[in-house]
Amino acid sequence: MNARYISPVSSRGFTLVELLLVIFLLGSLALVATVFVDGVNEQSRFDETRARLEQIRRAIVGDTSRTLNGEPEIRGFVADMGRLPKCLRELTEGKCDDTDPDPALWDFGEISISGVSGVVAVGELYGGWRGPYLDTLPESGSGNRLLRDGWANVDETDDARNFGWQYSDLSGVAVMVQSLGSDSAVGQADAENPYQKDFPADGKNLVEETDWRLNLKDKALRVRIAGSAAADIANLRLQVYSMKDGAVSAPLTSDEFGTLSGVSAQFSDAVFSADAELPFGMHAALVTCADGSVFDGSCPGASPPLLSPYYFVFLPRAQLPTIQWNIQ
Repeated sequence: MNARYISPVSSRGFTLVELLLVIFLLGSLALVATVFVDGVNEQSRFDETRARLEQIRRAIVGDTSRTLNGEPEIRGFVADMGRLPKCLRELTEGKCDDTDPDPALWDFGEISISGVSGVVAVGELYGGWRGPYLDTLPESGSGNRLLRDGWANVDETDDARNFGWQYSDLSGVAVMVQSLGSDSAVGQADAENPYQKDFPADGKNLVEETDWRLNLKDKALRVRIAGSAAADIANLRLQVYSMKDGAVSAPLTSDEFGTLSGVSAQFSDAVFSADAELPFGMHAALVTCADGSVFDGSCPGASPPLLSPYYFVFLPRAQLPTIQWNIQ
């Protein structure tokens, strides 16, 4: 039998240096892969945080760029409640704390004036809470419906109200909502890690005052009165009604118009010299006489009133509408 010849070269194994080199290369590749994956993961969490901030913003002020039957879509917490939410939990449950009263739900409110025969209803507006305004899923464990940032940050002191976000309603004028970033701490501990930055940066509000309301002070609403008055009329005013927290709020009342002559189809400017905050959404307007009765071509107006309110929609940063008042 012939003996098998084994080449000494073919039986040679790896040297220690070669093994160490292979281990080093594999470790380097693993480290690079880990850093890359971590970077991708952090970026995806940041993108999710940014998307959820936009979701919160839409829940508060809606998105008037969307249309329904050709008209801007009026929806969101402000459109229903006439104010900003005091916390994020108001968007999901209608209140900030368990001890708070339940919110006034969506319903109609009567627009009433005091006439000769007492208080009479002249129209109605709709408003009230009809949430939830945020699309959320129950959190595992607690079952609470929350919307956290991309890092699922938790706030030890205010978590039930604001779901780990930093929240401020800035005296009811604007809203600041902020994520504490990947380190879940105020500021940025590692200057080299941009994902530890609080987002958005300090001073940048999620909702500005001009996003949801307009102060009519020193501004004018144009009023077109169609039809002939019985005589020259002075001391007319414009009253604008809104809904807030499910009830019709006290009207915003303009200064007196100039004298209205007997000609038909004339314009007047209703100027507001005092603070008059008008939130976006549906409103009702009445032209009233000096005694508070509804102007129907003469003053005092008939009681009960012959005319209904003029309804109009106010949109943020949009041109103020012309109030059409028909006395024909």
